[in-house]
Amino acid sequence: MFWIIASLVLAFMLAPILWIVPSPRQRRQMRLRERARELGITVQIATFPQTRRQRVRKEEEYQGLAYCMALPKARAAERWRFWLDAAAREGEEFTPPTAIAAAMQRVAGELPNDCRVVEAGGRMLRVWWREANAEVATVEALADLMNRMIDEDFADEQ
Repeated sequence: MFWIIASLVLAFMLAPILWIVPSPRQRRQMRLRERARELGITVQIATFPQTRRQRVRKEEEYQGLAYCMALPKARAAERWRFWLDAAAREGEEFTPPTAIAAAMQRVAGELPNDCRVVEAGGRMLRVWWREANAEVATVEALADLMNRMIDEDFADEQ
């Protein structure tokens, strides 16, 4: 009887330690975000931007991930938001210049599937997405795309 009680007490003492061990999903997120940092991307957890419709309806805000890269000084004053869903673009107050909007249309297919918004503002280029079923290769492709988007001639490339 002593051994049963002693083993139960030991099990109760060790159980919280097992909660500290990251789950496979958390390990995958760590790998993605570490690789993003290595590629010069800052990962921020922030309030996801809302469409005009969501703001008017006072819908609940939720947290999202923004993969950010600094814009060069020549483009630091830019402030625009490009929604990948065309319906969400209606009434948007921070519309991108025509050349950037056209360039964004061309590269929209290269963005991750669960990407919702690309925005420039506060001297940063941000790509908002959810990391659903993402792999390290997805982050590497996104970093390459963001570097192309930051280039001064992004809006001029054909």
